[in-house]
Amino acid sequence: MHTAIGDKGYQATPCLTPYKNYRNQPLTTAQQQVNSQINKLRAPVERAIAQPKN
Repeated sequence: MHTAIGDKGYQATPCLTPYKNYRNQPLTTAQQQVNSQINKLRAPVERAIAQPKN
């Protein structure tokens, strides 16, 4: 079970993270769609955290 949403830097943790593309292995269409859904969840939180910092 995933306890948090993270970016690609949290690959080895129990966080829900996007797929990475490696050399000579482009992402499949399904993986791109999953990454898009994860980023749609993660982006507003990151913007909300960045607002008070500015």
